[in-house]
Amino acid sequence: MHAVARRHSADRRLHRQVRGLPECGGRRSARPRHSRRPRQPARRLLLPAGDLRPLHEGRGAPAGRPADRHLGPCGGRCGSPGNARARSLAERNSAVADREDRGPVEEPEEISPLTLNRLSFYLRCLRQLQEERVKRISSQDLAGRFNLSATQIRKDLAQFGEFGIRGVGYDVDELADHLNQLLGLDRRHAMLIVGMGNLGSALAQYLGFNYGAFRVVAGVDRDPAKVGRSLGSFVVRPVDDLPAVVRESGAEIGVLAVPAEAAQENCDRLIKAGIKAVLNFAPIRLKGIPGVPLKNVDLRIYLEELAFFLR
Repeated sequence: MHAVARRHSADRRLHRQVRGLPECGGRRSARPRHSRRPRQPARRLLLPAGDLRPLHEGRGAPAGRPADRHLGPCGGRCGSPGNARARSLAERNSAVADREDRGPVEEPEEISPLTLNRLSFYLRCLRQLQEERVKRISSQDLAGRFNLSATQIRKDLAQFGEFGIRGVGYDVDELADHLNQLLGLDRRHAMLIVGMGNLGSALAQYLGFNYGAFRVVAGVDRDPAKVGRSLGSFVVRPVDDLPAVVRESGAEIGVLAVPAEAAQENCDRLIKAGIKAVLNFAPIRLKGIPGVPLKNVDLRIYLEELAFFLR
């Protein structure tokens, strides 16, 4: 900041308040534009430019890192503790502090289940657009067409990189391929169903379980009347053969379609046999183990939720 000595704005009224001052009619006396009164400092810096330094610097001290230029060389800890969170944010090599350190956007370490659900739905929408031969679409058009939120779409996708171009939109094929890979749908996932009753048989023939990356490759049951029955591309086998069935079929996802009282026992069997993930349709919350994802699907909960709104 350049500090410049100037006259006070009220000096024209001094003749009315101080005795002995000549009357000038409130007007300043004529003088050359660039002249100055006696002892009036010239229009120059009060401090030499070479002596101006940031507040944190001493004589001869370097400026230091970007965070030091804001908090000082001691990181804001001199004198008072300050805000530890603000200090840690300032000390971080962020894109704001140092734009040259920006790198590619990495996948977040943890992704919420709700975000994954939305990504799956986005992929389904993109597949439909591909069938209609749509090449590009904006977040606004995507949201309006499939009853979504444009802000939520941009926020979800921004966690994994930059895909869209402002004013142009998203490349449908490129975004669909990326989401397909991100969700692990670029390779085959074999499934095994435990419990080949009405629900298990229906799931084995359900198109959603036999399309794209997913295939039902095996089924087991403890009922002798169901064992040996052909269903789709496999033959139902006894539940006691579960380890051998998992090994021979290469199944990695186990689907539980058994009564609630038998669900935990069969879940433990699946994990012990080498199944890597479990989808439970039994109306009970199961206890899993770390490293084996477990999803509980209770359709009655959704019916009871609807019943609440129908009161």
